[in-house]
Amino acid sequence: MKMIFLFSFKKIYNGKTTKVFSQLRSSNFYQKVLKRNSGPTVSLPQGKVRGVTKDGENGRQYNVFHNIPYAQPPVGALRFKFPVPADGWEGVRDGTKESNACPQYDIAIEQHLGNEDCLYLAVYTPKRLTALLSINGIITFPGG
Repeated sequence: MKMIFLFSFKKIYNGKTTKVFSQLRSSNFYQKVLKRNSGPTVSLPQGKVRGVTKDGENGRQYNVFHNIPYAQPPVGALRFKFPVPADGWEGVRDGTKESNACPQYDIAIEQHLGNEDCLYLAVYTPKRLTALLSINGIITFPGG
């Protein structure tokens, strides 16, 4: 069964507003949605993380998992204390975007940049290689 979605847009032409209908076949729609939401996923003791596959300069693909917390944010009562292990999470965490940079001073623009909430890992692996990551920082590559 194929479904067709109709979307209505307003088009202004010579000062007149007209409705324009656009159709999107469900197969294309679902392929695009699934492609966007179906990056590689890893399971950690704290929860699942969805990453993204990218193309390297040499044409080889690799997986990236950003934004994996390894400690609670060092703010408030945790500031200037030893790191406290990160809490787990429900569902699948979005690891497709980079996390905050730690505070630093940029001498070129003479400003402080970054955020104290910066205790996150970014893990890069070749696409064909599975990496087992322990939040304590030990990364193992099966068979490697």
